Amino acid sequence: MIKLKEQGITLIAKEEIVKINGLFEKEGDLVSEGDLDFILSKVRSKRLSGKRKKDLANLAGTLWFGITTSHPFFDGNKRTATASMLYFLQENNSNLNVKKNNLIYLSLKMANKDIAEQQIIEWIMSKIKV
Repeated sequence: MIKLKEQGITLIAKEEIVKINGLFEKEGDLVSEGDLDFILSKVRSKRLSGKRKKDLANLAGTLWFGITTSHPFFDGNKRTATASMLYFLQENNSNLNVKKNNLIYLSLKMANKDIAEQQIIEWIMSKIKV
């Protein structure tokens, strides 16, 4: 596994996200590698506060929202985004205390542009267990 370390937070790599997509769809169905690179660049460039819970929520929300709304894969974007976000939290010894239906509902709201990225980050902040 390729990991990037920044201030004690493990960021997942593009190759890992592509593998996650392969769990749901034909692996390698990356339609726009540039979009996925941009999403990961946005995650990496986030200014961290030094408060672990806040930083993890910020990074997880940016990743989840970015993949869901940018559609870098041919299919399975919402599932890939959700699984990638949960994997990111798991790799950082954190999780969300929520039911699967909540994740599905929010994924659909993001895909339909009915919720903003900052709202997703705030929601994660309220549900994250660090």
